[in-house]
Amino acid sequence: MSFAAVRKLTALLLTVCVATFVAGSPLLAADLDAATGRLSGKVVQSDGVTPHTGAVIVLVDTVSEQTFASEPTDDTGVFRIEGAPAGDYALIAETDGGAFLASDNMAIGAGDNQPVALTLNDKLPTQVLAPGQATTGGMATWAKWLIAGGIGVAALVLMDESNSEAAPSLF
Repeated sequence: MSFAAVRKLTALLLTVCVATFVAGSPLLAADLDAATGRLSGKVVQSDGVTPHTGAVIVLVDTVSEQTFASEPTDDTGVFRIEGAPAGDYALIAETDGGAFLASDNMAIGAGDNQPVALTLNDKLPTQVLAPGQATTGGMATWAKWLIAGGIGVAALVLMDESNSEAAPSLF
């Protein structure tokens, strides 16, 4: 195999790695399916004590638009969501009065997560997190694109040099 062919193959592999890093790979997604999380908690009225019955709590992956919903809360206001892959979600409370955004960046880890309490006021729910419950995380989108851009430039340089007639042969 010529030196130019090796460089072109290397550039192609770098490009595939960039695409996997930025967009996510179905191969990696299979591994994430094993790392699902469970979220439970309680929904109460604005007095902070009276359970809110019939509310459906939904986790929404804002990137893939995949949703994970609880059964309607029972007479104790308890909900449970299972099977959501670890990641960041929007948390929505759906009630007879409408759907309300409780959190736009709810971090769900693998396994059981700290229970949350949602207080539904007249128009706007507020979220009270259990101690230690994180609501942020993950690498910023701009950082992923910066890294991907650097790798892309390196791939272009390799391809440009592989087209050069002065490139030595490895074999």
